[in-house]
Amino acid sequence: MQVYSEVSIFEEIALYPGKYPNWSVILNKHAEVCLNISQAELNAQLVEGEVLFEYVKAAEGKEPVALDSYFAALYADPDEMLVHPRAAFLLKHDGKEAARLTAEYGLVVQSAESLDDAVLVSPALFMDLPKDRVFEAGGKKGWHVLMAVDLPPSNSMVIVDPYVLTSSNGLSNLKQLCDAVLPASLKVAYHIAVICSHVNNSSPKSETWRTQEAGKIIAAIRKLRSYDIDVEVVFEDAEDYHRRRVVFNYANLTCDKGFAVFKTADGKTVATVNDTSFKRAFHDPTIVGDSQYTSGTTDLETVKRRTNNLAAHITSKIALDKGSICGACNPDKTLKNRLINDVVLGPTSKIVEPDQPARHP
Repeated sequence: MQVYSEVSIFEEIALYPGKYPNWSVILNKHAEVCLNISQAELNAQLVEGEVLFEYVKAAEGKEPVALDSYFAALYADPDEMLVHPRAAFLLKHDGKEAARLTAEYGLVVQSAESLDDAVLVSPALFMDLPKDRVFEAGGKKGWHVLMAVDLPPSNSMVIVDPYVLTSSNGLSNLKQLCDAVLPASLKVAYHIAVICSHVNNSSPKSETWRTQEAGKIIAAIRKLRSYDIDVEVVFEDAEDYHRRRVVFNYANLTCDKGFAVFKTADGKTVATVNDTSFKRAFHDPTIVGDSQYTSGTTDLETVKRRTNNLAAHITSKIALDKGSICGACNPDKTLKNRLINDVVLGPTSKIVEPDQPARHP
């Protein structure tokens, strides 16, 4: 994870780890720290006795990155933050301005006077979902009750569930889930990618069915808020998508048996035995093994590899039907979703399958 920080805020965290225990561990163990400082100034402070030198020791030799030019661009135009949708920004703004930017951009923007040590850590949620349990309270039902937990900022999500749109109650659940988690307001467009399968009981749904189903979910989600929502729907039958998960900017939501949780008839009664959990990027910053951030990155890389491969297949116009990409995608059928484009693929990014000619770029 990248953390873009003013030097003064970074030093405050480094000097007082007892006051900011979560930020301290995140900066030392998990983050690429990018500072508003020139390379010459950074080099001058990497000497024994300076805070930055002590940080490098605590971070096992990992040096901060000097990026004063990026900070200049960011302060001139906050839209620059959207280039890094999973990053946190610790800036020189006062608390009120930081809160405004958080609300407008759906990103973690903090100031020294209101540094939230828990924003990437808690609260979390786990819920058993026994069959026929009813979720209804305070005039709300279904996903609105299930997700009645403080959510971190977000401006994008990637929903991975192979069977959600081939389930009879899938569309209604997707709409209700999105309504429960989308921010009330946003200055920028919200990006949603739905990754699912068009194969039901070994029988693939037609291109016409896919186009119609994608149109339904796109129209339903766009009506949920007054701000723009860009929706992309991918249909592909792939074992890589077995895990059911929603990846947000700073959290992951999982459902063991998929997100078609509630019966269509009432939208509040659990259809089949299931369970769900919602954890922020560093739910346990001292965990041994992968953080939620790392796990989410793996899922995003898988989606990017497979959708890039599918896009190349579609645009090559090979007769073999492997799936569809619908909605607000790029002209070459690759995805626009911010979270997908935040991950960088390595040399193993190309997937060539036995029945697909290896001729695509």
